[in-house]
Amino acid sequence: AGIARLDPVYVPERYDIRGASNLGYDPATNRFSTLEFGEGWYISEGNPSRFWRWSSGDATIGFRVPGERKVRAIFSFTPRSLGEREIGLEINGESVWSYQCVNGYGEAQRMELILQPGDNNLRVSSAQPPLRIGQDPRDLSFALYEYKLDLIEAVQD
Repeated sequence: AGIARLDPVYVPERYDIRGASNLGYDPATNRFSTLEFGEGWYISEGNPSRFWRWSSGDATIGFRVPGERKVRAIFSFTPRSLGEREIGLEINGESVWSYQCVNGYGEAQRMELILQPGDNNLRVSSAQPPLRIGQDPRDLSFALYEYKLDLIEAVQD
């Protein structure tokens, strides 16, 4: 499944937001915040034991923190790349992580982030051009496997 298929198998979104989940709850809407995969991402794919998303190389993830307090969070995932490439992560325009990934799966990543009240923008990107594999018509650069966001605690200024 995945790379060599013309028709990737869609799976319902299975990301995790864990921890102090009330930090992601907005009483005004009676809803919990979710990861919003924006431009640059393909559909969520997976099988019964794993899930992932491929990117074309410059992609955004949005997350809204309700209320007025910053939140300490842990963002974790396993990167996968086609060919050697550097993958970087920015949060709200500030570079917070970069990783040199070889062809295939990289090491599991776990990074602490401080999310601001309101909308947060995570940008995951690679400067190297995407590739096409086999009959797959997509431009593929890297994928995030088993991604999750753990909301740990509110942060005092």
